[in-house]
Amino acid sequence: MPVQYGSKSEHYPRCPRSPRWIAENTRLGTIYIAVLGASVLVALLSLTAMHVARNNLRNSQALRQRDTAAMLAQSGVEHALAMIESDPSWRSNFQSGVSNPAQPLAQVAGSYTWQIIDLDGNLGDDLADSAVVRGIGVSADAIHTAEVVVQPVDRTPITSLQSAFHSNGPITTGIDAFIRVNKRVSSNTTITANALLSYIDGDAEAYQSVTGNIFGQTQNLDAPLQMPDSTVFSYYIQMGTQIDMSQLAYDNRYEFKNVVLSPASNPWGETNPEGIYILDCKGQELRICDCRVVGTLVVLNPGPATRIERTVLFEPAIVNFPSLLVDGSIAVLVDSIANCNETRVNFNPVGTPYNGVEDNDRSDKYPSQIRGLVYVSGTIDFFPDFIRSDFVGCVICGSVHANSDFSVHYQSRFADYPPPGFSSGSQMQIVPGSWRRSQSQ
Repeated sequence: MPVQYGSKSEHYPRCPRSPRWIAENTRLGTIYIAVLGASVLVALLSLTAMHVARNNLRNSQALRQRDTAAMLAQSGVEHALAMIESDPSWRSNFQSGVSNPAQPLAQVAGSYTWQIIDLDGNLGDDLADSAVVRGIGVSADAIHTAEVVVQPVDRTPITSLQSAFHSNGPITTGIDAFIRVNKRVSSNTTITANALLSYIDGDAEAYQSVTGNIFGQTQNLDAPLQMPDSTVFSYYIQMGTQIDMSQLAYDNRYEFKNVVLSPASNPWGETNPEGIYILDCKGQELRICDCRVVGTLVVLNPGPATRIERTVLFEPAIVNFPSLLVDGSIAVLVDSIANCNETRVNFNPVGTPYNGVEDNDRSDKYPSQIRGLVYVSGTIDFFPDFIRSDFVGCVICGSVHANSDFSVHYQSRFADYPPPGFSSGSQMQIVPGSWRRSQSQ
């Protein structure tokens, strides 16, 4: 009879699994898991490779679009330059800041437009104006701009560069004020030297009248002399290096003193290869004294009582460039009778020689003068004082208060080779170093 067990499950006894069977099945399970993991890993790597490939393709397409947009922007600039070159009446035929052509010019894989921009908004108001030529290239989602500054190419100097000292407004000497020049003093209105002990030692020419103590020839101008227009600062602002005015802050004003500023020296930051440095006073007073500048100092938005005083030595880094440009008014009390001494700073360090000499000491003396072309859009105020301010070059201003002595030893280089902003003409040339390119998207 069959053996009876206590439960149904015990009716058929189980065959116990051998260690060999267990090991074999464990090995097979491990292999299965490994194969499954490898398959998942391969799938992930494939997906990653596909994602990377798609990103690379997208980046390659975007890069190609950007490069195409950049080339189209360049084409836009060249198109505009060709239009300027071929059309003597371009100043009247085009409007400042308006895109041309009206419909973007289609090219392979994109299009472009171009603009000619005058900072005062009117291309035709003054032949002396510089302009910005801008090309805009578009390729799919990429937008690129390229621009360059152009200036009159025929290099016809503005006529005020033919005077040692020229004022757009009247010139009236105060008591005991002497003006000495080796070329004419001129005004677009009147010249009057009637005050006690005042005179002008040199020729004097004005559009309306010349009266008083003039020790030279006098005559009326046939027409007012050309003045720089409001765009005269544009090249220098674009090419210049901004100085952080917070580093010049002193007792509710700014002080620029005991420094050497040149293409090789800027105590407040990066140097500028043309020596063009910009001081934006933002309406605050600025005092400039006891310093040497080899370059072009651009003073913007000067506040009341802004002045150059005591002893200074200014000279341009580029021989026909301005040494001082002021968008506003400034007082001049430079003591040219005294020397510019190296009391606190070496004025001819390595990289900024004087007459070819550079050193590391502070024992030298220099003349106190402003050399080069000086332009002040507002008023030059020569305060009453027993000093004489000396200029070597050419001085042009909007108006003048002549209440102390000053002299100007004229140099013709600025009329012979006028710098950016001081010439006129319909033919234009690119200003070297003025190319700018930017990616909009």
